[in-house]
Order: sequence, then structure tokens, then C-alpha cells
Amino acid sequence: MHASYKNSYLQMATAVNARVINRCVDKAMGKPTIDAFDSMPPFNRLTSNQPCLPIENCDITRRPLAFGRLAMPKLLRELHNSNQCMVKQAITTICDLVHDPERNYEAIKLHLPGRLVPLLEHPDAEVRERTLIALTTIGNLMDGKNAIVKNNEMMKNIKLCMEDEEIPVRLQAFSLLETLSLIWMVADVLVDNGYVELLVEILKRTYQVEDKDVLILIMQTVEHLMYCNGKQLAFECGYFDVVLSVLKENSDPNVIAAALKSISILLQLKEVKEIALKVKLLKKYLYRFLLSEIPVVYENAAAAMLFATVTLESLVQAIKLPELVDRLISLTKAVHQPTAQKYCMQILTNLTGHGVIKKLLLVERIDELEAIPIDENDAHAKRVKEILLVDSLKYG
Repeated sequence: MHASYKNSYLQMATAVNARVINRCVDKAMGKPTIDAFDSMPPFNRLTSNQPCLPIENCDITRRPLAFGRLAMPKLLRELHNSNQCMVKQAITTICDLVHDPERNYEAIKLHLPGRLVPLLEHPDAEVRERTLIALTTIGNLMDGKNAIVKNNEMMKNIKLCMEDEEIPVRLQAFSLLETLSLIWMVADVLVDNGYVELLVEILKRTYQVEDKDVLILIMQTVEHLMYCNGKQLAFECGYFDVVLSVLKENSDPNVIAAALKSISILLQLKEVKEIALKVKLLKKYLYRFLLSEIPVVYENAAAAMLFATVTLESLVQAIKLPELVDRLISLTKAVHQPTAQKYCMQILTNLTGHGVIKKLLLVERIDELEAIPIDENDAHAKRVKEILLVDSLKYG
């Protein structure tokens, strides 16, 4: 190998030894030949006079881009090319480009979401998946959300993808729907178009066999849709019973956490509180998960228990649970889990509504409650502790 960066304008003289070329050039220029590059093989310089052609690093899964504003229109034209490989390359490149907000707005202005509608029905599952990924990224912008939900044909195709035979396609379809539901204005549109009933129906049919990541996305989407009228709709569709079935038959911590989060929202309804008493939700489910050592599980179990201990009947069930108070007090000391810590203090505040527990806390555990460690910068945690110690125990 010749010295590729030294005296590069003489590289074509391949028949001559590299050391001879280097020494001749140095002698002609009046330079001493003490450079380490005169050895064989020579070391490469850090700079070169020759252009670099990155053939080996060329990504065949993406399309080469035009400059500036010509890139996105060029890719849009290639979305409907007869060459399927070119279509995949174009949609993959679009997926990368729309992560830039300026490119994302440009894509929306050029009506890219509408151009992607036929690709959601493409026979190749890889194209459907990448199309959904691009739409999910576009949906991170409010204008992108509006462009998607206002396209009736696209929403129809998204429903088809939600029951696609390929798991990656279903996963991306529910990921798109979850992204759309994050904003309440779009969530209202989804609720009005029957997506709560649709998601609950899909969960009923598939919770036993569906991939856990898909289950989590379904429950998270329903959770976002239940912020207002969606709670009543979900309850009427039997969502509470389905979530209980998920808790019975699934052992994945993240699935359990998503189910418990949905229960905590449903418990804000009076009808669900009454059903929770009948099925002994506190004893059979929430107390068991509160004893878990997995933070995401016991934190969401505490969130649900907070809403399940607001009635007198629920307090009567709660005092029959062994070591409930001990577990709650131990979690109030979890400084590194501030959310679970505040939930447990609020649950203890609820439990002081029963005389037996209030007496126990005042006589035997008051020192532990006063010693609960609180972050000095967390005003909400300070107020929660103050309500527990002062308003509920001492003067309640």
C-alpha cells in the first residue's frame, strides 16, 4: 500500500516504490527526508487532497436526499414508485427526517399524512409498519394530530392495522393511537368516534394471547381517553371486569402497573366503588400488589388503594388486612420513591377515618409518622404529611 495521503498527486505511479516517490519529491522541494512516512508501508496522514467516497458506509435502506426544500417532495413522489424497494427506502428516510420539527411541519404542509393512507393497506407488512412509525412521529405535533384524525380514510385504515396479523404492525398502530390520545382535544374526537368501545372490545378478545407490549399500549390509550366522559363509557363496556381478568392472568410487572393505573381512574366512579366492595378488590388485588417489591407495581397499587379507601365500608375491609398499616408506614420512608410515599401518606389519612386505626396510629406509631423523611423542596409532600399528622390525627 502506498502512502495514500502523502504526495497524493503522484499516486497513479503505482509501479514506483512509494519510498522513492517520497524521497524524490522531498529532494526536489529541498526538504529533508526524515519523515516516518518514507517507511514501508507508510502511515496515513490525517488530511488528503483526494475526495472521500464512502461506498462501504452507504445505507441501502434509505434514499439519497436532494438539497434543501427539494428533499421532501422528491421522497413523496417515490412513495408510490413501482419499485417496492424504493418505496421502503423512501418511507424509512421520511421516518428519519420528520424527527426534525421543521421537516415535520414541512411534511404536514405538503399533505404527507394523506399520501401515506394507501400504504397502510400495503401487502408488505414492513411497509405498513414503517408507515405507522412515520405517522407516530408526525403525530407528536398538534398539527400532525389534527391532520391524522381529520382524515377519515386514514382512521379507517388505522383500525384495520389495530387487528393486523403481524405483531409489529399492531404494536405501531396502538403506539400511534396512544400518541394521538395524549392531547385532550384529540382524545375527545377519538371518544366521540367510538374508540373507547373499540379498544375495550379488542382487549376482551385478545388479553390472553396478545403480546404484553401491545396490551400495555391498549390500556394506556384507554387511560388517556378516560379523563372525562370516557370513564363512564369504559365502565359501561365492561372495562373494569377486563382489567381484573388481566390482573388475574398476567404476571408481567408493566402490564400489572398499566392495569392498576386504569383501576385507579375507574374507582373515581361511584358505581365502580360499589363493585369493588362486592369483589373485595382491596383484599384480593390491591393489598397483594402493595406487598410487591417491584416499585412500579406497589406505586400503582397505592394509587388505586387511595381511591378504594374513601368510603366507610372500604375502611371496614381495610382494617381486616394484616400488616396493611405496617406496609404503608414502611413505604412512607421510601425517599427515593416520592410518588409512592405521598400515596401511602394519603391512604393513612383515609384510614384515620376509622377509630381503631386512628387510635393505633396515635398511640403506637405517632413517632414513626413524625419521622417520615420529606424532601425539603417538595411542598406537596410537606402538605400531605401535615394533613396526616395535624388535620387527621391530632385535631381530626
